Amino acid sequence: MFFEKNLAVIRERFPELTEKVKLESSFCRAAVAKNGLPTLKAIEGGREFYLHSPYDPANEGDRWAEGLDATGENVICVLGIGMAYHLEKVLERFAGVSVFAVEPAGGPFSLALRERDLSHLLAHRNLNLCLEEDPLAIREFIHTRISYEMIEKLKVFDYPPIARAFQENFKEVKKAVLEGGTAVYVDVVTIRTFYKQWTENAYNNLFPIVRSPGVKELFGRFENVPGIVVAAGPSLNKNVRLLAETKGRMLIIAVDTAVRVLMKEGITPDLVVTIDPEPLTSKLWEEVKTDLCIVFEAGVHHWIPNNVDGRFFAARCNHYPMLVWLESVFPEKGRLELGPSTASVAFNLAYKMGLRPIVMVGQDLAFSEGLTHARDTMFGREVESGESLVEVEGYYGGKVMTSWPLHSMLQWFETRIKLLEDCMVINATEGGANIRGTAGMALKEVIARFALPEGQDFAGQIRELHAGLDREIEAGKNFAKLGSLLQGALVDVEECRRACARQIKLAGRLVETCARKPDSYRIRELEGQIQKANKILLKARSKILHLHLAFNPSIEASLGKSFLPVWREGMRGGELETFISISEELKEKADEIISYLKTVLAKIERKPG
Repeated sequence: MFFEKNLAVIRERFPELTEKVKLESSFCRAAVAKNGLPTLKAIEGGREFYLHSPYDPANEGDRWAEGLDATGENVICVLGIGMAYHLEKVLERFAGVSVFAVEPAGGPFSLALRERDLSHLLAHRNLNLCLEEDPLAIREFIHTRISYEMIEKLKVFDYPPIARAFQENFKEVKKAVLEGGTAVYVDVVTIRTFYKQWTENAYNNLFPIVRSPGVKELFGRFENVPGIVVAAGPSLNKNVRLLAETKGRMLIIAVDTAVRVLMKEGITPDLVVTIDPEPLTSKLWEEVKTDLCIVFEAGVHHWIPNNVDGRFFAARCNHYPMLVWLESVFPEKGRLELGPSTASVAFNLAYKMGLRPIVMVGQDLAFSEGLTHARDTMFGREVESGESLVEVEGYYGGKVMTSWPLHSMLQWFETRIKLLEDCMVINATEGGANIRGTAGMALKEVIARFALPEGQDFAGQIRELHAGLDREIEAGKNFAKLGSLLQGALVDVEECRRACARQIKLAGRLVETCARKPDSYRIRELEGQIQKANKILLKARSKILHLHLAFNPSIEASLGKSFLPVWREGMRGGELETFISISEELKEKADEIISYLKTVLAKIERKPG
């Protein structure tokens, strides 16, 4: 009776759920309570029993919601929807709070949509619906929909009448919800730590980006060739020697941290992936003398693509607005999904190259034998007592300990692997964490079953491809074009900086004048001047948003600040001080961009060809 009306709201607010809500429950049916309201009965083993109250399900839901200890919380996650009486009360009691409601598709909620008019509930702006059973899907749902500010104020509650029907599943779901929040935390910490370095490196890497072939030239080049992605987890020391047997029979992609371990065993990877923005990363490469084929991300530490002797393929992983802007003039280099680690980028590269199956080695994602990395890596160390650790399922069963950042990486792999229906992924790490969705197999067995019978020179093929593409790139013409673009950008940034400086100066005078003569004509005059200056500034700012990662809305949200100083008439006291502070931060970002641009332009003048 009510289904079409409810469905119309779902199509508008939750279009991804349109097909899921059409699934009907196989284990419960609607019934009528003593007070005439719709209620639910479950069917199990030939017998029926009530899920909701048989007398007054609305009062049951109200009493539960009234008893929730969630005052002041930013996010409430309710496991179990059913007839949704309790959700109505939760949204009423906790006005302004985001509410996430979770239940498997085809559960009791599918009956509620047919028995009750829930259009008002579904239209509520604070309600978020997740109709999933798979904990991985729920984890990703939470990860993509809550902000950093919400994480510490996230509370998860089982709604008992419905939770009893999904008891075992909801244990995993509750864990998945909290893991999704942890992943957001890791994302934000990463952004706060690296966004300045990403921006600086991207500018300093403009030369190698322009002159290097794009990683997209590798996509699909090695269809159905077996591939190995070598990470630098502690278990790499167990089976690294066996990798020598795969050379030429499986294409080897290594993360930069693992190169030293491989080279010590006389194994040269066919491709190396490097993305880390920190200066310490460059130390990994100082001792590498072999001419390697390297895929680098735009934000990698600039010493590497500017100094290492190798065959470089440029890739864009982060959403750099500046590089998107440049791609309107220069050929696009190719996208790789960033993920939380270099290994995740290497994995995405293997998939896009067409490697099948993809075999993971050294991908512990846990502290095997109390170590963080394989021996002979620069970052290897013993785990210290007192570190914040989390327990996960081990490769060989049982439990193993890992850190929250590694746990976030584990989540990433499990979520992505689940989506790869056309690709077998084998975990041949032989240690560390179990990665759900992979086939666990010893490396020796992998080689026997999947390695090519005859060796091929994969690295030679990649070098040959690179050489051909390198000849096609007209470096001199490209650098001249780049110089012209950046010179125009410099003019825009300097205009923004001047407007900032004037606004800050006028606002400072307003503060001084208000302190001396609160009702003077001079105050009104200054307010008019600030308003005009602010209009000029906002227009100038709009021209440079692509030139610094700090202006990206998601990064502003992660930083908890906005570099957008908007004047409002009558600003005084703390509000005026905040306006000045934001203006100064915007000027600081403009100064950073000017410095980056001048450095690149100076290089172009010295090396036009």
